[in-house]
Amino acid sequence: MPPRPPRRPWFFLALALLFMALAVLGFSRSFLVPLASGDFTRGTRVVVHGVLLFAWFSLLLAQAALAATRRMAWHRRLGWVGAALVVPIFLSGVHVSAVVAAPAGGGPIGAGQLSVLAGATFTFALFLVLATAAVLVRRAPQAHKRLLVFATLLLLGAAVARIPWLAAYAEWVDLGVLGLVIAHDLVRLRRLHLATLLAGGAFLFDAYAVPPLKRTPEAQALARQLLVAMDLVPPG
Repeated sequence: MPPRPPRRPWFFLALALLFMALAVLGFSRSFLVPLASGDFTRGTRVVVHGVLLFAWFSLLLAQAALAATRRMAWHRRLGWVGAALVVPIFLSGVHVSAVVAAPAGGGPIGAGQLSVLAGATFTFALFLVLATAAVLVRRAPQAHKRLLVFATLLLLGAAVARIPWLAAYAEWVDLGVLGLVIAHDLVRLRRLHLATLLAGGAFLFDAYAVPPLKRTPEAQALARQLLVAMDLVPPG
């Protein structure tokens, strides 16, 4: 009997489609429609950040489709485009978060704003770590695609929060995706993949441990130092 061909990764294509749908739904009114109509007024830095994010979501979808249809030569070529997006997404995400947190007119900055910036900075740093790890283990496809799933899930929080009928269930969206990956591992692999354990654990840390940590004086002090370094607030 000839060897059975490897299963095509339709599961990860479905996840990429879900991520793109959530991104479009979340940012259509605040970014996509105003940008297309020429009414977007939030500045060039936000446009750059938004374009980078949608380039990432689009590339993830294209890469999943290429892998599912076994067009691996193109998949490998486009992979380097995705790798080139990782650091710019991290830098633009932190920069836009800092600009949003900084008080207008150089006024005092509140603890709430510092906490939001601290949390956003950690989330984008974790995206940087997981996405970089995905690039480094690209020759191990099972680990590679799981790392990319959780790296991308970190970017979806802002989109889900902007979907009126879904924002209240954002936590369940995150846990649902995590549960789907776990179920997929158990059905297909009969075990949890190490990348699911590590990346999923990192994602849960970001979701449940970072919120209380970002309100600590130490985290707020680091956020303030970031604003000072970017010349968005005066020192002291």
